[in-house]
Parts: sequence; structure tokens; C-alpha cells
Amino acid sequence: MNSLANLPTERQCHKQLFKLTYGSCKCPICEHKLLYRSNYAWCSHCRVKHSIKAATWLKHCNLSFQKIWLLIWCWQHHETVGGICRIVSISYPTAHRWLIRFRQILPDSSLKLSGIVEVDESFFGKQRY
Repeated sequence: MNSLANLPTERQCHKQLFKLTYGSCKCPICEHKLLYRSNYAWCSHCRVKHSIKAATWLKHCNLSFQKIWLLIWCWQHHETVGGICRIVSISYPTAHRWLIRFRQILPDSSLKLSGIVEVDESFFGKQRY
């Protein structure tokens, strides 16, 4: 999704988030096709329900899959909290809480300085007198 005009449907968002979480769109137990319902995926072969919101970091989340998808899109495009509130139609504290959650979930950057590093000392500010 490159723009908000290409926003997937609720079911497509559910399927993509399931695929990101479990690695495929098939049942983790028997590898058969899943049927996607409102809050869970159901395997017709082994008759087991699989829920993304119950087994992952999305636990206790009341947002729809489409809003979660929009939150991830906004976070990837470095939107401000106010911009996220307008785009996703959620409150400011909710948007702020989700940004904190995304920062905690993603691993630290592997890009670190190594070898000899030169640092220039500078002072920017007002002189005392």
C-alpha cells in the first residue's frame, strides 16, 4: 500500500496481519486453508480458531484490523501524532500509546558506529556576557 487510496478491506488487513504474525495464511496446526471471520481465523479441517489479537502483542486491542493497518502505515511514513489522529480517527492518547508500543516491539537498529570515530566539539547558544 503506497497511499491511503489503496487501503485494503477489513478481511484483507486481517489476512495480511495473520500472515505477518504466523508466516503464512495457512493453519499453523494442519497447514489447511483458513476462513477469516470478524476477530479470528477458523480452520475447517481441524476446527480450531486462531486469533491474532489473543496470542500476540495485539492482546487487549479493541481497534479494527483496518485501523491497525492504518496505524502501521502512518508510523512507517513518520506521521505526527496529530496526523495519525486525523487519518485513523482515534484519540490523541490512543495514537501516542500505539507509537510507544511500535517502538517497544521493533528491535533496536543494528546500525552502530565502529572503528575510529571523529567527533567535533561545538557550542551553539548565547554567550553569558
